Amino acid sequence: MKIKINLFAVTINQVKDLEECFKIVSEAGYYGIDLMDDAVSRWLQKGHDLQDLGELPKRYNLPVFHLGFLSEWQTHGGIPLVCRFGETAVRTSADTEEKLTREMHEFFKHASALKCEYILAPVTTENEGTVEESAENFRTLCDAAAEYNLKCGLEFVGFAKKWRTIDLAFEIVEKADHPNGGLLIDTFHFYSGNSKLEDLRTVPGEKIFVVHVNDVKDLPRKEMRDSDRVLPGEGILPLRELLSIIIKDKGYNRPLSLELFNEEYWKDDPVKIAKAGIESLEKILFRI
Repeated sequence: MKIKINLFAVTINQVKDLEECFKIVSEAGYYGIDLMDDAVSRWLQKGHDLQDLGELPKRYNLPVFHLGFLSEWQTHGGIPLVCRFGETAVRTSADTEEKLTREMHEFFKHASALKCEYILAPVTTENEGTVEESAENFRTLCDAAAEYNLKCGLEFVGFAKKWRTIDLAFEIVEKADHPNGGLLIDTFHFYSGNSKLEDLRTVPGEKIFVVHVNDVKDLPRKEMRDSDRVLPGEGILPLRELLSIIIKDKGYNRPLSLELFNEEYWKDDPVKIAKAGIESLEKILFRI
């Protein structure tokens, strides 16, 4: 079985025009593209509408798998912040429930126009809370997404104060018990948060919704940051073992999304980085 590979467009963040991203990713040979909502919003503000947005995947034969991301839903009744790339997820006095609910539905409309199936819902990195509260709020978020036929991928974060491992994240998903709720597994966060392969093996394959792939520089886990991600095969992650469990043992057959936040890559030629990304990941998958 040939595994599909997508590029999460943040990997070529130096490209600010949405349609140019589609063009580069298509020409590099990826199956699809994954997006951040702020890139979509910027493009719409240039005078395009939702119908124009829906034409982009068709024009470039490049389906959109997921849209990111909604955060801080976990301790706020399931009402999230629509986060912008590079911005800290912090609520302000202007973020009323009415405003945040309206922005959430705008986000869902963008995802629907793109015909993507999944939206990203990372855990809170600062607050702790309880599994029960988190599960209730995740269920509320999943209910809202279900109105648009969208599914929520809950992402554990390696540098979060509490919710940094796959076992804790899956406990939330399991207790929420929502058909639209599952896990997002990011190889960087899996390793940096010290998740265990035995915990991955206990997760039902049907609850692994999204997989982000990246490698990381040789650093102590506690020092690893998003910007330390590197191309697959150029770091220290046990990618072959990890992806083998996900793909072979768990039967994951949706696209893998290559996601890098490397600022050095953003200074380089985006065409070069995009091509290097798919080639490096294909080498890993060939050996599984």
